[in-house]
Amino acid sequence: MSGLKQLGIIVSLWALAGCASTPDASTGSSAAKNYRPDPGAIEQMLQDEVGDINRHVAERIMAEAPPKAQKARGKGHLAAKAQLENEMQRQIWWWMRYYTVRDRARFVRNLERGENYRPLVQQILREQKLPQELYYLAMIESGYVTSANSTANAVGIWQFMRPTAHQYGLGVHNGMDERRHPVAATYAAARYLTDLHKQFKSWYLAIAAYNAGQGRIARAIKRGRTTDFWRLADRKLIPRETMEYIPKFLAAVSIGQNLDEFGFVIRETDVEWPEIASVDLKLKDLRKFHYGKRARDIARIAGLPEKDLKRFNPQLNQALARTDVKAIRIWMPKESVERFVIPNTMVAEKTVRRPKKIKN
Repeated sequence: MSGLKQLGIIVSLWALAGCASTPDASTGSSAAKNYRPDPGAIEQMLQDEVGDINRHVAERIMAEAPPKAQKARGKGHLAAKAQLENEMQRQIWWWMRYYTVRDRARFVRNLERGENYRPLVQQILREQKLPQELYYLAMIESGYVTSANSTANAVGIWQFMRPTAHQYGLGVHNGMDERRHPVAATYAAARYLTDLHKQFKSWYLAIAAYNAGQGRIARAIKRGRTTDFWRLADRKLIPRETMEYIPKFLAAVSIGQNLDEFGFVIRETDVEWPEIASVDLKLKDLRKFHYGKRARDIARIAGLPEKDLKRFNPQLNQALARTDVKAIRIWMPKESVERFVIPNTMVAEKTVRRPKKIKN
């Protein structure tokens, strides 16, 4: 199955374009920014789509149902299926109302913050042959706050726990935490999601495993004897947070792909990413050239203003000067790598092309 097409048909809201509740663009961006839709209007918008959504859900459930379940298409099975469809739709509906009405201001902030990283993140997802919609997974994880830190000590825009970060090549020590770097963490998340999809053969289960852990989802499948996420959720074989995680993600995708219809006006970002490259900087060699290990020293070596170095390297910690690691990975514009004043102190690793601007 390619991409998130199965997810896409469930959350496609192409009929919303004719909704009369969308603010008139002629009123100006300030009026649009303060726009608050009527909850009743949103409910009517969603009700108009219930038939299409449930029909697609029914087709997907029957397509993915195990052979034994497909043979048992009695009245009880159809009733249970209908109840499951309605519950799924209800949960997606609830999150769409939450994002567009109750928590609208924060969702706008998340969308605008995400615009600073969207070209970069979606370029990496394309390179890794992953669905573009996964951009919204990081949005519901962190709101694209690079310094986000959960109560469970998950860090960064992709909310990596330390063991998983190490497993997928992210450096975490007192000098830096690469979970906070948008490029390094996105490459790691792409590899992790690819592995999860290979294991579970379903994007629903892969995304659920991203939230709950692959071991927990594997055990739920074994106990439930089904690989259908919604059946596992209906039987309460997965954590409640994970049961809500997929509808939450689908709601974010739906709204993100239909911003105009829901009255969102997002400011265009003025952040542009040049072609950047990562290098492994050998810290022990810096002293030979009478440099320290602070951010300003590294910026001077790279020929960059310190603020630019920090912009490209949010993973660097204040404790960098006290770190005892042999090398750290830093990112900078490719031309800065080429004019690095102490070339023997670094080894080039990865280059990321300048991302193209993406239109909403």
